[in-house]
Amino acid sequence: MSTQIKYFTVEAHVRSMPIRKKSVDGTPAFALRVLREAIEREGMSVSHLEDHFSVLKEAGITPVQAYTVHFSSPRITSRLLSKNAEMAVDLPLSVAIVSEAGRTFFIYRDMHNMFSDFQGAEMVNVINIVNSALERVTDSAVGIAESKEHKE
Repeated sequence: MSTQIKYFTVEAHVRSMPIRKKSVDGTPAFALRVLREAIEREGMSVSHLEDHFSVLKEAGITPVQAYTVHFSSPRITSRLLSKNAEMAVDLPLSVAIVSEAGRTFFIYRDMHNMFSDFQGAEMVNVINIVNSALERVTDSAVGIAESKEHKE
């Protein structure tokens, strides 16, 4: 029995992917805790955590204190995928936590650019919902961080 593999050629468009960045006082580990709390408060769940520090350290490479948090909302996911299943390639939602020059930041992409290949008024509305969710989660995390007395 032979297996046939079909290859599809996809034209890739390299485009600027603007990011949004929000500063938080505290270590990346502290920022991770408050981001997780904010995600849960928004009724979403963390699906995967990439601990770049540990991966780099284990590989013998000078580690950088950074995380990427992947999270989802069934409501948002279903709205996106019902409009265009190809959008699954860019899910779940992600926020990076990095430390630069003594500051810690939440970093995420503007979804209008990420999903710019998907057109139509209804798609714009769905993408606005995604951007709004990212804004709410990161704003909530910054607010939680500001309310904590011990920021590490």
